[in-house]
Amino acid sequence: MDFEAGSVVPQWRERLERLRSAFLAAGSEVFNAHHNERWGEQWLAPEVCTPADFAAMTRCDVVCALIGRPPSGGVAVELGWASALSKPVVLLVDPIAGASPLITGLGAVTRTEYADEPTQWSDVELRAIVKQTLWMVNGAVPTDDADTGVATNLAGLDISEHVRFCTIDRCGHESATATI
Repeated sequence: MDFEAGSVVPQWRERLERLRSAFLAAGSEVFNAHHNERWGEQWLAPEVCTPADFAAMTRCDVVCALIGRPPSGGVAVELGWASALSKPVVLLVDPIAGASPLITGLGAVTRTEYADEPTQWSDVELRAIVKQTLWMVNGAVPTDDADTGVATNLAGLDISEHVRFCTIDRCGHESATATI
């Protein structure tokens, strides 16, 4: 956030909008709190936004969270809700900033995939994130993806043994809901 301007930093807005668009293009319903509040142009009162965000979390099938620099307090709360609700989570972590032990330890309480934040935010990287996130919904091991090179990770990180993915092609089939 750019608190002086009262809006999301343009670079982060562009990234989140591209990620949201990639999920929508894959046939997913998407809830993004920043989008919901028009990127800072229409802030909701805390007694409105908190229940709206929590309701979205209860309805979603999977959570894809970008852990920025510095990590967002709102994202931390949403990840707490996700783990309490046993939602599968994909964490995109800035390798320089890292994340707190309570965030990096989420895999101990809910199915979690950890990956470095994309380096280029390319279409290939975004498709890989969407595929990995939607695979988390069903829970089987993925096969190699010829067009992205993604097999058991997003960005070259080792995956914990308890993380499982689905090889089902979700494009054009039942819609999964993602919260980003």
